[in-house]
Amino acid sequence: MKIIFDKLIDDISAVVTNGEFELCAGTALNMIKNLDPTETEKLFFVFKERVKFFVVEKGILPPFSLLEFFYVFENHLKNSEKDKALESQIIGLKEHFSGIPMASYEYFLFNNLIFLLKIFNGEFESGFSHYLGNVIKSNIFEAYKYPEAYQQFANLLKKSLMPVDMIVKHLIMVLDEELFFNNDVESQNSILLWIMTVIWAEERFIGSSVFYELSKPFEKIMLKALNCNNLALAMQTYKVAHDILGNLFQTQEKMAWFNQVFTQPVSLHYSQIGKSLPSLIEVKKSKKKIAFVRDRFVNNSPHMIEYSVIKMLMSNANFKENFDVYIYSLGRIEKDLDDEKIIAAYQRLGVIVKAIPKMWYERGYYYNPVEKVMMIRNDIIQENIDVLIGTVAANSDLDFLFGTRSAPLQVYWSHGNFEYDVENIDKRITHCNVPEGKFQFSHFTVERDYSDYRQDDMIQEAQRIKDGYPKDTVILGSIGRLVKVDSMDYLTCVATLLKTNPNTVYLACGVGNEESIKEKVEALGIGDKFIFVGFVDAKIYVHVLDIYLDTFPHHGGESIREAQRAGCSVAILHVESEKGVPDPVSVSTDEILKKVNYRFELLDNEWLENEGFIHQAISFASLNSDAYIGIVDYFIKHPESRSLVKRVFENYTPERISSNLFLEAIGCE
Repeated sequence: MKIIFDKLIDDISAVVTNGEFELCAGTALNMIKNLDPTETEKLFFVFKERVKFFVVEKGILPPFSLLEFFYVFENHLKNSEKDKALESQIIGLKEHFSGIPMASYEYFLFNNLIFLLKIFNGEFESGFSHYLGNVIKSNIFEAYKYPEAYQQFANLLKKSLMPVDMIVKHLIMVLDEELFFNNDVESQNSILLWIMTVIWAEERFIGSSVFYELSKPFEKIMLKALNCNNLALAMQTYKVAHDILGNLFQTQEKMAWFNQVFTQPVSLHYSQIGKSLPSLIEVKKSKKKIAFVRDRFVNNSPHMIEYSVIKMLMSNANFKENFDVYIYSLGRIEKDLDDEKIIAAYQRLGVIVKAIPKMWYERGYYYNPVEKVMMIRNDIIQENIDVLIGTVAANSDLDFLFGTRSAPLQVYWSHGNFEYDVENIDKRITHCNVPEGKFQFSHFTVERDYSDYRQDDMIQEAQRIKDGYPKDTVILGSIGRLVKVDSMDYLTCVATLLKTNPNTVYLACGVGNEESIKEKVEALGIGDKFIFVGFVDAKIYVHVLDIYLDTFPHHGGESIREAQRAGCSVAILHVESEKGVPDPVSVSTDEILKKVNYRFELLDNEWLENEGFIHQAISFASLNSDAYIGIVDYFIKHPESRSLVKRVFENYTPERISSNLFLEAIGCE
């Protein structure tokens, strides 16, 4: 190894072309993890001297790939001493840089070069601030023309150990109200999209609570845009704010806060616009028209719930004689393009699908939000829609459609946000448990078709993943946003289970709050058994997990039912939270468990002989953390009980909602 390292040092010291430099850089990146601190420091200084040779002595631009050494040498860069030759070069380059057009390849190239020299000169934080600020000020629509430069920026964010709070600090500077409004309209939109790009570039940023600090700058920009009658900018700011902050909301209080600070001001504006638009004209027709409105057609849990309801409606001959069903996509291409398979599935049911034409997005992520939503509204009115059912809260497009009154009857279908409130909502419905609150919701029960969770190919892929763990390993875990996992009470229970059962591991399936969770699990001494697996296909991982540990105090949602219907054992802790007190019915059916103080060894005969008991305690709900641990511990030690749960759900046929009950819920009997 030493011979190879010494040769690399000699090779770097002798490079004279970009190609040679690229080759040495690649070799160094592959070798760096095996070097000791002394060797790493030596490699750093050799690279620094060669960068000086290229830029200062020869006037040659080093390759973009050297930016990747930002995260490799991060600690050395922070402590690097000032170098007069580099400092002089930086001053000259900054003077030249100020005159370069921002929509040019040269702009990105020189921004990278100045950043590289500043950090090798010990200007770590100011170097990053200069670099990030210049990227975000550039025209994002032009940046995509230079994928190499853009990819280097994305790689830097992904691989750097830069703390999230430092990233946020620099973003707040970019969002300074006075500086922001000194930009032209296109630059303002570009800045907002760059900020969203920065945050979505790295999984560890998603769901980080530090981003709440961006709420005040976003609020100021949105309100000023409304005061200036710049509705397009206000909608764009609102949209970016919710995309970033919405991943952090776990309580109704936070949702109410966003509604008050962001949704209400724009909603009142939309209501005034609606008064200036032509009134709706009631048209007599043989069938009533019901339109569902989604943010986009993607295969997520809300879609699966809505698809199940629509499939049920369209399978009823009497319903089809009296109603036509439409479904609109709001076309959130910033998140995902509409899935053609989902569109086709709705069309096979006989649903009229309204998706935004792809050619409309010729400018990529940015489009005029006012023009887009007016196009959707005009189509809804032209189709003479009678009932408009919006299924996504705090969406600027749906806010506008409701606020301007786009249909005679407007219904909000909550998937968990019970604080969403805009002008002209006539009815509120939900399939979720309803907490106490200021709004009245009509509740209905819906059962998804979970048959696709038991497909052979998914079960086989799950088994392949399970085979990667030692034989007899019991895999615990949860699926969803990790902000719910980031609870010391919950993680303490997980730690107890992992420590008392050496044959267990925990899989954290999802993203967000990873740094905070890592600190807690390391402090609890379970870092080696607590595994972050990132985004997963839930249809596969519900078969990977042996026992699903529902989070608390903020519970999982649809992922719990997905796990149950796949035959995974699920443990739930009933606690008072934003979802309200435990359901009295589920608590009363817990009597058998309470009688034996959750000591499952006393229940072996009844457990194994009476499948009705499984249904009676279907959630295996516990009333305190000791009981929660006891239930999971029993499942770990008794694989036969897990097998029984799986068999029960293979034959489990829940009662499904009828079309009449749904029509009653929306007020359209």
